[in-house]
Amino acid sequence: MAARQAQREAGKKPRGPEPQPPSATPLPKDQFNFTDPESRIMKAGSGDHFEQAYNAQAAVDTESLLIVGARVSDAPNDKEQLVPTLAAVPASLGPMRTVMVDTGVFSEAAVRAVEGEARPMTVYAALERQSHHRGVSDLEQRPEPEPPPAGAGVREKLAMSC
Repeated sequence: MAARQAQREAGKKPRGPEPQPPSATPLPKDQFNFTDPESRIMKAGSGDHFEQAYNAQAAVDTESLLIVGARVSDAPNDKEQLVPTLAAVPASLGPMRTVMVDTGVFSEAAVRAVEGEARPMTVYAALERQSHHRGVSDLEQRPEPEPPPAGAGVREKLAMSC
């Protein structure tokens, strides 16, 4: 409103319609969950439908298969969940040295944040979706991959470690 007033005072006609105050009543397509206002509408299943939901993350110890940390958020994107999920693991369990995440959680910024912290930690992440069905060739021994070149980015380092 102040910008429009300044334009009028300068002798210029403001562009566009005059701003209107918001409606006191909801529009027909407005949505609100009165039962659980902290949840959000998120894609569900294979992404072909939506549900009122939360985004739950769990940190699991690979040796004991016990859940050692968990958190729930209303953020629909998993790429923002790596750092807060690792923070949910109690320090009393000892230092984490290795973190494995799926492709939905991988982001270069999150990996840099985790690997750049004071404690030494390595992140292993899937970079693409693959079939859950393994063949004999997937189970065969493979030679160790060559180390990545100096200055390689996070994605290149992870791709070469597979």
